[in-house]
Amino acid sequence: MYLPINPLLVRPRAQIFVFIVLIIALIGISCGGSDESADDPDLDAVQITLPDGVFTADDVAAVGWKKSKELSPETLPGATSVWYGFYQQRDVEVRVYESQEKAISMGQDLRIQRLGDASQAQ
Repeated sequence: MYLPINPLLVRPRAQIFVFIVLIIALIGISCGGSDESADDPDLDAVQITLPDGVFTADDVAAVGWKKSKELSPETLPGATSVWYGFYQQRDVEVRVYESQEKAISMGQDLRIQRLGDASQAQ
């Protein structure tokens, strides 16, 4: 009885070639991404759910954020306290201000300072 031999199983160079082609195809498929852009203005990174609420770092910790250490608020004008920690394996800094208005105005000032006047046009 004669069984045909697959030439890819016999020649190591052919096996390596097929393996490399499969790896390149796998990488190409996995890097495809989605059609949504990170720069899409409809995708708002900031959500203000309770604008009149007063929250502390302990309130944020109650929803799963892990406090690591308290930082000095001296480098952030207007901040009353600054905490560093982790949420879902990401570094998260919690800044506490006296009011929402103060947080927004100070945040805009810091953005202009970091990005320059070009960020005001957006």
